[in-house]
Amino acid sequence: MLIPTSVVSQFGTFRVPKKVIEDPGSTLLDLYDWNEVHNAEFPLFRFYDGKHVKTISWSEAGKAIHRAAAFFESRVGANPEDPQPVVVLLATTGYSEINLTGVVMGCHALPMFHGLGILQIGTAASCGIVVSTFKPISPAIFPTPANVFEESKATASDMICCIPAFIELWAADSAKVEHMKTLKGLERDGWIPMSINTHVDGHNAFATKDLFVSHETKAGLWKIYGRADDQIILSTGEKPFTYTAKGTARRQVVIDDYAREIEALYNATTTGRSEVVAPSDWSDGQTLNFVREVVKTALRRDVEDEVDIFQYGCDSLQATWILNQITGAIRASNISDSINLPSTSVYQASSISQLSRLVVESIQNSTPSLQSRTRGIMTQQLHSLVVKYTQGFPQRPAILRDPAEVGDVVLATGTTGGLGCHILVQLLLDDAVKAVYAFNRPSGDLRRHEEIFRRNGLDVKWLRSPKLYLVEGTLTEPALGLDNPTYEKIRDTITHVIHNAWKVSFNQSVTSFEGLLWGVRALVDLCISSPHKQCPHFLFTSSMGVFRTPKTSDPMLEEPIDDVSIVVGIGYSESKWIAEGILSSASQKRGLPTTCVRVGQLCGGASGYWNEKEYFPALVKSSLYASCLPDVAGTVSWIPSNDAALALVQMRGSHEPILHLAHPRPVAWKTFLQRIAERMQVPLVSYDVWLGALERSKSQSQELELDLLRQNPALRLLEFFRKVERGGDREPLGAVRMDLTKAMREAPSIDLPELDSTWAERWIDGWQKAGYIPRTDGMGRTAIGNTSRL
Repeated sequence: MLIPTSVVSQFGTFRVPKKVIEDPGSTLLDLYDWNEVHNAEFPLFRFYDGKHVKTISWSEAGKAIHRAAAFFESRVGANPEDPQPVVVLLATTGYSEINLTGVVMGCHALPMFHGLGILQIGTAASCGIVVSTFKPISPAIFPTPANVFEESKATASDMICCIPAFIELWAADSAKVEHMKTLKGLERDGWIPMSINTHVDGHNAFATKDLFVSHETKAGLWKIYGRADDQIILSTGEKPFTYTAKGTARRQVVIDDYAREIEALYNATTTGRSEVVAPSDWSDGQTLNFVREVVKTALRRDVEDEVDIFQYGCDSLQATWILNQITGAIRASNISDSINLPSTSVYQASSISQLSRLVVESIQNSTPSLQSRTRGIMTQQLHSLVVKYTQGFPQRPAILRDPAEVGDVVLATGTTGGLGCHILVQLLLDDAVKAVYAFNRPSGDLRRHEEIFRRNGLDVKWLRSPKLYLVEGTLTEPALGLDNPTYEKIRDTITHVIHNAWKVSFNQSVTSFEGLLWGVRALVDLCISSPHKQCPHFLFTSSMGVFRTPKTSDPMLEEPIDDVSIVVGIGYSESKWIAEGILSSASQKRGLPTTCVRVGQLCGGASGYWNEKEYFPALVKSSLYASCLPDVAGTVSWIPSNDAALALVQMRGSHEPILHLAHPRPVAWKTFLQRIAERMQVPLVSYDVWLGALERSKSQSQELELDLLRQNPALRLLEFFRKVERGGDREPLGAVRMDLTKAMREAPSIDLPELDSTWAERWIDGWQKAGYIPRTDGMGRTAIGNTSRL
């Protein structure tokens, strides 16, 4: 169709910039300048300000564009070799038989960084459509199915352009369908799926795994060379595997046959992994150099002497290797047989300098200094850390306002974790929540979310919700590691923060959690800096572990802990208490509304999957090596993760500073363990007998050390299991009993029925499906050879 020179519409005559369009040398600036002069009074934008429909003409927009261009001119540029923008836009826009001039196009849902949004730049300038959008305010309004429809209706849009998901939701509402019937059309983005098949040039192709070579003399003919999956089997091996009558390898017999080779490999691995030479004497300087080289070898990078090595990514396997290298060097020096560094040494002395001092003092005194840490010293340290992270809170902004729209905007952290993914779904299900920022560490957010969703039996469709915004950043960096516009948009719109991200480690000292404490402070500063009259409500997932050594046998009350000596003992719990102190201080000094929820033991949710890195899954998997499970008296108040997530979402606006979260109807430990023992084909024994069997499983194993810790994960927590406090006033494995009076009032959903043994079946099935523990054979027995995950 030929391009017209002018088109008459409901808003008057639109003079088409025909010459500019046809000139290949024109730019987008030329196109907009032309319209500013020749279509000065023709509307470009249309919006509803809450009372009236207003328009912005081309002359008004042109002046604003030039002001913005002057600001950005020195900051942006374009490659002169790239196609001119106006040519690219108009080559795809064009004119057709449908007259779009003067048509009010509802573009509320179109982000301008998206191709569909960019398309309107050229269409409006060349065809004369009128772009209807949200009112121009900062921060911009979040598009949702509800407000896009209502705003399009309020601006009398003739057509609506949006994503298919919005249209699908509108189609379920008969009233919205009736309105859509009055429109000239609905424009959506999308594409036609391509077919994927094995047709090549019209012929069927098959992957037969045959290997061919061309014939030496006959062109076009091929000879069969062999199979891609051919294997060479030696029929004269010196040590063939021996098998049972069922055809399975006789594990112990094979290990015995290859004992010498296994030992040689172990020695090669141990000596080959480290080329660090033990010091000739264990003086301060030489010991420091030795420890520095051991840590460097383990982490494969240089680490500053005073920095916590766990902040550099040191994991439990590397910590074990570091300790073994040091103790091995000490023993090889024949200094003294009485020197025995505790298994938690690397965690408690978590920097190179601290670990070096510990080694020197252990050699000189034969008594590790970390064992002499008194409760009073630790109490003082924890108070000092609270003071450290509560200095210099920012002031509230001078000018405060109400939120731009009604509805909750929630920033949630840790949504790629077992509890966090359930929190995310519950927020998206909540009609009162209009937007969710899912904040996580940089590393392919969507992929990580999809993986954890599938593992927990959650529908990945929620990750395409128009309410969800995936954000990657780092809490310890300025502006949370985000660009300034993103940070400011989050700051200016959020009404709630649910901070759930935390490192779970019961071995590390509290100093290893300081990065997380900086993260708490960063989020507190974000909330205090909000321009809203009411600061965003900050909900923090604390832990029942803060009750390390309570002074009473009564259920723990939902109150702040003033006596820090109750908390001292485990760095993880100590860090949670410090975070509670940071929030309490921010509430007192700046009026920040806060709620700390002390979460009890979570168990696998409706899908049955239970996070493999927790103590109970490790205990179950290690029964394959210990050949038994512990039978402990008492009841447990485990709560499924999906139920806990719903309760946390309900608590997000609570006025209570402290709440507890656990199952209100505890059941006997044996309810679950009896069924698990039957599935694992092991007996239930007393706790002491089980602990002894677990300790012996380490010394009796023929596997390499690191492999053993992967396959027998309870060994990583051996120190934790040794220190478990048991008694009539505690749950099995030392958990305290918690009062839930306030929690039941704030979150009615936790009024749950008792769990029964069918939940144990779900957990076993979930771990087997994930490959964490092997599936049983037809007789209910498990095979250790299949265990490969942790």
